[in-house]
Amino acid sequence: MKAVSYTFFFVLTLLLISCDNSGPDTTLYDVSVSVSPEGAGTISPAADSSYEAKSMVVLLAKASEDYHFIGWSGDLERTVNPLPVTVDQDYALKANFIRSEELFSLHENGVTI
Repeated sequence: MKAVSYTFFFVLTLLLISCDNSGPDTTLYDVSVSVSPEGAGTISPAADSSYEAKSMVVLLAKASEDYHFIGWSGDLERTVNPLPVTVDQDYALKANFIRSEELFSLHENGVTI
């Protein structure tokens, strides 16, 4: 009977050890977004979030009426939209917009197209 008790205790100990799921910690990075000028557009996903290392997030900038998207600035300088980001560090990104009338204006001679 003593041998059965020791065997049961040994098997129970092995089960408890194998159920321990305290593996390596997951690395998280912050991705923060903003719009310039304020109110010129929106970014999706809108909220600043944390993502697991090596995950992919796709940021989409959408211009408000009378504005055009012109590019991303901050930790990445790009003109593509949407912007795919492989999260391998903390990122602070800004979606930049310009008023439509400024986009089509030739300031040297005052002509607006």
